[in-house]
Amino acid sequence: AVMASVFLFVNHPLFLNADIFFSGFTNEVEHVLGGHTLNVYPFHHWFGFHLVNSLIPGMSLIVTLFALGGLAVTAWRWKEAAVVDKLLFVYTLVFYLIHEISPMKTFPDFMRYMIPLEPFFLLAGAVLMDRLLTWQQEAKWRRPWAKYGLILVLATSAVYCLAFVQIYTHTNTRIQAQQWLEEHGKKNPYVLLEYWDDTIPLPPGSQHYILKMFENESHYKTEEIAGELSRADFLVLSSKRVYMAVFKIGNEYPVSKNYYRALFAGELGYKLVKTATSYPRLLGIEWNDEDAEGTFEWVDHPKVQIFENVGRLTKEKIIQVMNNPSPWVKALTLDDLIATDLNKGILPGKNQSIGKIGFLHSLGIGPKEQPKTLPTGAKKYSEVSLAMPKDWPANPLADY
Repeated sequence: AVMASVFLFVNHPLFLNADIFFSGFTNEVEHVLGGHTLNVYPFHHWFGFHLVNSLIPGMSLIVTLFALGGLAVTAWRWKEAAVVDKLLFVYTLVFYLIHEISPMKTFPDFMRYMIPLEPFFLLAGAVLMDRLLTWQQEAKWRRPWAKYGLILVLATSAVYCLAFVQIYTHTNTRIQAQQWLEEHGKKNPYVLLEYWDDTIPLPPGSQHYILKMFENESHYKTEEIAGELSRADFLVLSSKRVYMAVFKIGNEYPVSKNYYRALFAGELGYKLVKTATSYPRLLGIEWNDEDAEGTFEWVDHPKVQIFENVGRLTKEKIIQVMNNPSPWVKALTLDDLIATDLNKGILPGKNQSIGKIGFLHSLGIGPKEQPKTLPTGAKKYSEVSLAMPKDWPANPLADY
């Protein structure tokens, strides 16, 4: 009753126009049932998509394992388990499966769907710890294994938190990029930015243009991008958000993919001159978390890359490269682009696939090979359902 009252009080403007309310509600229901641009079906990751990509990065591996252990203990001791533990088990399982079964894993910010579940996962971990302490007292174990487990959870959680907090003790990466432009850039530079991404604060007197990378592919779009590239002094990628999405949305942006490949390969006359990063670190040890869910990284500590126009290619030459890149450039994968920085550039004439990177890869559970196409019907969420396509095509988010 209290929840319903709060909902009605906060959202009462919705009921003043019922058509808008039900239209929005219907739209969200369609997203849940049919997906949203990119569809990930439960068997693509054997019901483990959110476990690997949302819960483990969000809570740490050890805490997640203890939480799963608590749920397993409740299931094993179902007859003897307390009612509250049974309710915790049922709620956690149902909540997780609803989001896992739905093909909607909205790239790039799917972790937010698991945030309401994390407190219940922590309670499940407490259930396991309580059982371990009880078993230790009843069995009179020679060693205090339960206390060791508690110390392990608290210690790893503390390390994980302290390492992540270190991000905020350093200058924000977007501010680092601004400072670099002010110190090394020319006076009143012309800077290219990207639509659908947070920009960097630009130096006083600078001019800018926003590239609309998600417009439908067309000759006009190609000419516009090429024209701006030929005139600009710098291009700033404020995070990998845009080019990751371009690569993951199937074959809808072939020219835009070529543009990014050629950009990182140096074929557009632009040179990577600044990479600003800030990773979790503790006692001199740094964790690369670039393969974590998008909002986990690029909201507050994205990798920002600045490219300088050193080649000054003509508009016509840039168009030619975008439409017909070299074979080695066209063979570059998303992993190649993500792994590129000032120290690990892409060598001309060679596919420099650096391979698996980041936190999840260090656990052996990270991304796989970049898929080539979307599942049949996945381009429009209204054209698919909860049923697995007959041919069970490759997972469009196989990199996760």
